[in-house]
Amino acid sequence: MSGREKSSSACSVAGKSAQLLSALVTCSLFLLVVPACAQPSVQVYPASPGEPLSALFAVTVNGLPSPTYVATVGTPANFVNDAENEGQASFTSFDLNGTVQVSVTYSQPVLAAKVLPSSSGIKPAVSGNQVTFSISQPGQLTVEVNGDWNNSLHLFANSMDTNIPSPNDPNVIYFKAGVYHLEAFSVPAGDTLYLEPGTFLYANADVRGPFITLGGNNTTLRGRGVIDGSLMPHGAGSLIYVYHKNNVQVEGVTLRDSGMWTFNMSQSQNVQVTNMKVFGWRLNSDGIDIDGSSNVSLTNSFFRTYDDDVVVKTSNTKGVTASNINVSQCVVWNQIAHAFSVGAEVNATVANVTFTNCDIIHDKGRMTLLAVYNDGPGMVQNANWSNIRVEEVQRLISATIVDLEGTSAAVRGQAANISFTDITSPMPERAGPNIDVEGYDATHQVIGTLFNGVTVGGEPVLPGDITQNAYVSNVVVAQ
Repeated sequence: MSGREKSSSACSVAGKSAQLLSALVTCSLFLLVVPACAQPSVQVYPASPGEPLSALFAVTVNGLPSPTYVATVGTPANFVNDAENEGQASFTSFDLNGTVQVSVTYSQPVLAAKVLPSSSGIKPAVSGNQVTFSISQPGQLTVEVNGDWNNSLHLFANSMDTNIPSPNDPNVIYFKAGVYHLEAFSVPAGDTLYLEPGTFLYANADVRGPFITLGGNNTTLRGRGVIDGSLMPHGAGSLIYVYHKNNVQVEGVTLRDSGMWTFNMSQSQNVQVTNMKVFGWRLNSDGIDIDGSSNVSLTNSFFRTYDDDVVVKTSNTKGVTASNINVSQCVVWNQIAHAFSVGAEVNATVANVTFTNCDIIHDKGRMTLLAVYNDGPGMVQNANWSNIRVEEVQRLISATIVDLEGTSAAVRGQAANISFTDITSPMPERAGPNIDVEGYDATHQVIGTLFNGVTVGGEPVLPGDITQNAYVSNVVVAQ
């Protein structure tokens, strides 16, 4: 074996990163399955031996089997850490570059089926215990059968991976397909960590702190593999950690069952995340925390987590700001907290944040989906939500300065220039304020909030639909 290729055929881990020497327990090597044509429209991969498959769903794409794995998910009643009340979602991943036919076989007769997000326009056909439909572009889809939204199937259709690095490259940590159990490790500056399809990296049970640290500037994490934290105790650490780094890229991977914030990005710059998929069922398993970081792009990703899905904050006490954050083309399943939010933990300025062209396919939570939640002394300014399609909602929008219990800040912050444009939502299911704008006191206000083209239950939002207190100014409603 040459370079830093990690091959399960040898059941060993080699490479210049010494931390990787505490390697795998179970592993196997397999070859990619590609249809016999020069430019295939689909690429699927064999199942990874030793990794459990779904008992509910089996999937074929253009007649080729696409292995369907499982992820633990929470239920609405599970508002405490590690409760026994959970479900099991299924997921499969494949690559395409044209129109493909997807066939889903369910374990029981199918009475009804739907594909989310609805913006995909997919209307599946049902026959016996099969659901069929076609897709023509990459994206993240969810199939729900017989009204069982919790134990659903998630289909991750990727673009073709055409830039696969060489296992012999000295600047590549290359994992071949298989199941690995590892100690925490760091990716050095300038290096790429690449996970072949069918790779499962499990953090060992004794890992405390982050599992994988992108530990230098100009680092990359890529591939179609899965990174799993299910053996780590709750609160032990993130699956992915980036701290004080520049020029980091993450693409294609699936993150499953973190015991804490799944992807913790802190005080970093020029970070690009695309086509990432996240499952988290334990409390505090935020999807991604963009914390005190600037020039960040998050696109074409999926989140189903048991706390905030995508959150921008400045939890540091050193005055490091967060700015120029762009989140787009994401599909979110909100289980308990916020879907797209700024705050909590706003200890320094958060500026120029945009969430746009995203779908929220479920909301089972107790907090607002789209939120400014400023609990600290920092300023939130120029935060914008636009073209957000909501399919289920408990509480919709809030922009508030709050006094969060346990917050140590002696003073409150402010918020200015907040906008919500082209937001479509059904009627909220939870009673109480569903659009709420509230300042803290006369010197800590929410100044300038625009609602433009916001519709709820097919009706435009009117000024009287917005709950305000005395510490708010310049609320504008337009259509």
